[in-house]
Amino acid sequence: MCRSINAQAEFWMKIGMLAEANPALSFNDIMKMQFEAAQVRPAEVAAA
Repeated sequence: MCRSINAQAEFWMKIGMLAEANPALSFNDIMKMQFEAAQVRPAEVAAA
């Protein structure tokens, strides 16, 4: 909701590329991996 249209498209393209490169991972696994790479805990995201 807070991303521009371009940022939203970039987000989903990145998720799609990661999903294609890692077909065994679920969307939740990919998101967890991205949070860990950014050193962000999901609880911090939910509170923001």
